[in-house]
Amino acid sequence: GRLPRPVGAGDRLDDLIGAAVTGARWAAAERRLGCPLPPVRFEQGHWFLPDEFQTVWDVADHVARHRPDWEPPAARTAAAWREAQVFAGVREVLVEAGNLDAGEVTRPARLRHDLRLE
Repeated sequence: GRLPRPVGAGDRLDDLIGAAVTGARWAAAERRLGCPLPPVRFEQGHWFLPDEFQTVWDVADHVARHRPDWEPPAARTAAAWREAQVFAGVREVLVEAGNLDAGEVTRPARLRHDLRLE
């Protein structure tokens, strides 16, 4: 089995990513977020995030501008970031275990029927 992804305390992207952000990884993030991202830079053998992306909140604001159906978080606190990470992990498990569409597993969704809990 896989271990659950760790919940990070900080909201800085450099600290959260942990590995080199390559063009391919950035393109995968772009596909997963469903909106264009500013390009990463490759200089002197190193990849760099776009200057305007320093924290997860910067990414959330960017995605919200491109996806009007997506509501950015109201609170920008460490607690809100931890809760978002926990929800993402729970959603991943529910999608895999229940063979559900990830887009349908949202906080307000009623999954009792799909998970046969009724």
